[in-house]
Amino acid sequence: MAAKNKSNELLITRIYDAPVKVVWDAWVDPDQCAQWWGHADSRSTTHAKDFKVGGTWKYTMHGPDGTNFENTTKYLEIEKYSRMVYDHGGNDVNPPMFRVTVNFTESKGKNQNGNDYGATHS
Repeated sequence: MAAKNKSNELLITRIYDAPVKVVWDAWVDPDQCAQWWGHADSRSTTHAKDFKVGGTWKYTMHGPDGTNFENTTKYLEIEKYSRMVYDHGGNDVNPPMFRVTVNFTESKGKNQNGNDYGATHS
């Protein structure tokens, strides 16, 4: 049985019929991220993505009503094909909204992608 999350955490697990490398690349490559990042009826534009510890991803999420949401993601940990941790949703004016931990594991050629979203504490 999985350990109970803290009240300010959300755990989401997805299983994809794809090897870890394919799923990892979908997270890392800006062109692939543009295909799926955000809500189903929105899209995103990457302005810069420096995928390394301490690097940032600057992008705009475009809502279905035309509202633009400027975002900066800061990468805190990267273990290739295994794990990434980043602060999400901040921008030049606002601090990050929360911290995300993504763990990538493979079982019989399928990727189990677990995301742990937690509130950022100052």
